[in-house]
Amino acid sequence: MKDTRLLSIHSLSQDELCHHLVEAGFESYRGKQVYQFLYHHEINSFQDMKNLPRKLIEYLEGHFILKALSLLDTRVSGKKDCYKYLFELADKRKVESVVIKDRSRKTLCLSSQVGCSLNCVFCATGQLENQRNLSPGEMVSQFLYAREKHGSIDNLVFMGMGEPLLNYKNLIKTIRILNSKEGVNFGMKRITISTAGITRSIRRLADEKMNLHLAVSLNSPDTKTRLELMPFSKKIPLKDLLGALRYYQEKTGDRITLEYVMLKNVNMSRQDAKAIINLTKELRFNLNLIPYNPVPELGYESPDHEDIDRFMRFFQYSRLEIVLRRRKGEDIGAACGQLAASDK
Repeated sequence: MKDTRLLSIHSLSQDELCHHLVEAGFESYRGKQVYQFLYHHEINSFQDMKNLPRKLIEYLEGHFILKALSLLDTRVSGKKDCYKYLFELADKRKVESVVIKDRSRKTLCLSSQVGCSLNCVFCATGQLENQRNLSPGEMVSQFLYAREKHGSIDNLVFMGMGEPLLNYKNLIKTIRILNSKEGVNFGMKRITISTAGITRSIRRLADEKMNLHLAVSLNSPDTKTRLELMPFSKKIPLKDLLGALRYYQEKTGDRITLEYVMLKNVNMSRQDAKAIINLTKELRFNLNLIPYNPVPELGYESPDHEDIDRFMRFFQYSRLEIVLRRRKGEDIGAACGQLAASDK
């Protein structure tokens, strides 16, 4: 790999790249040509940019990284509906991303950090040390790799390793690069940011007015239980989170998705369901129920079919729009909460 001190070229917008090249003595239109190669042609090196002058190619090779990550391992689920990719970054750290196939749709779960600092007690990623944020180039490169392997990506979810809203600046820049007409031209409505509930960033995101989707991990409507499951919520109480979500809806008019990991004998009582229903007095939201994907060393159990059916019956007169997420990728450690950047 290239020198880690070099900048990933995929971290630049087209305007930034043009400006950079002009300052280096090249014509502005050369930046637009390079950008076309980056996002509309499959290239493995700067040498593949065939119609560019040799001097420009040599400059690009000396100042930028083209490949911000390299593939270490690929795992495919038994049903071939889930693909997990383990990548090595230029500094030898590792991240994972996942492509999920559902009928004709392909969804990419993309990582935003190496590790995670939130320490959610049921999550494998939460047990890892938070080493650093990913750059826009490292996030964009995950997308480009998945698109190259699968032909197209229909939906993008920032739901892999890490808390995306704790990497706010790089997250927003990544989304704008992917959404730009000069780049991937990936529609905002096909992008979801999944957060554990970083209130200050939720408010900032509301002011961006980016017209994307926001999903928030609730996991318990009870403050005490939520604190046990998500220790960081000591600093961000549930009432503060609800206040930030109300602000988000006032600014954007968008319906939010509340994600709820179902843990056997922990957060699936009738009282839990009633408390969730009461939240509809404050928020407009869909409820995404996620059966827990076991991480053996963490000690939590996944609910069985009877547990799930009983919990869902508690909502039958609520008029809530509820989606029960189907399990995918559990057999390869690619399901929600199982990513640990391991090749074992």
